[in-house]
Amino acid sequence: MKRIILTIVFCLIFVFSFLQYTVFQIPDSRKVQAAIGGMTTTDAPPTIRGASGTFTGLLPDGAFAGVTPYWNGAAWVVTSGNIFNNGGSVGIGTTEPAYLLDVYTNTAAEEGISG
Repeated sequence: MKRIILTIVFCLIFVFSFLQYTVFQIPDSRKVQAAIGGMTTTDAPPTIRGASGTFTGLLPDGAFAGVTPYWNGAAWVVTSGNIFNNGGSVGIGTTEPAYLLDVYTNTAAEEGISG
């Protein structure tokens, strides 16, 4: 009985040790590492192939803190100040939002806009 229990415990430890961290090779020999419950890293940008075509790469990091990236149809724009997020407030047309949503404009309407 002890032998059966020890065998089961050993098998469970063996299986769970492989579930925590896995390293595998992709066809072009670039290493991909994945940790369950942690971070996934890769030496190469991923390529996703599907019915709509092939998509390569990730959304890049922004060059300026608070900048909200957007897709312009050809590439991600990560340096625009059109929409600014300081972590609590969002500014459109301003990099210093004073309110939860602060829209800077040079139009005549300043307050009392209703829909």
